[in-house]
Amino acid sequence: IPSLVLRTSIIAGLPGEGEEEFDELCQAASDATRPKERLERYLKALELYNGDFLAHFSSDPWVVPVAAYYHNIYLQVVHEVLPMLEEADRREEAALLCRQAIQLDPYCEELYWHLMRNLLDLERQKEAIVVYEEVTQLLYDTLTGELWSASSIFSAPCTRCNPV
Repeated sequence: IPSLVLRTSIIAGLPGEGEEEFDELCQAASDATRPKERLERYLKALELYNGDFLAHFSSDPWVVPVAAYYHNIYLQVVHEVLPMLEEADRREEAALLCRQAIQLDPYCEELYWHLMRNLLDLERQKEAIVVYEEVTQLLYDTLTGELWSASSIFSAPCTRCNPV
């Protein structure tokens, strides 16, 4: 039964095909020598990722490493794609990608940094302020025991949230 359930991924909603296509696109993007080709392949892979693998079965021990694998790959791709979009002055797409990734990893300061930077570059200061206030409150509420300050969000992007 685990192999049958494993094949029912929420990635692209395709039984057994979404994960393979996601992996193949990520590998093809990684192998691409032209930056534009790499970016477009990564963006196609990101379109396939709809959230954590088999979230309904997240308490099953066999699901955890598979879900972590796809989550980490997704975050790695996001962290590689964001600077590419920004360099290509595709700020709106970058901001949207940040918002999508934040839904899956709400404690990654770097994603908020990129989101605020892109909003500011799009001259949407009020939205950037709202994001800043929200992340400040979120991090203060959840990380009060850790060394964290609100000013760290505007420093150089952190690497704490980058997957291993």
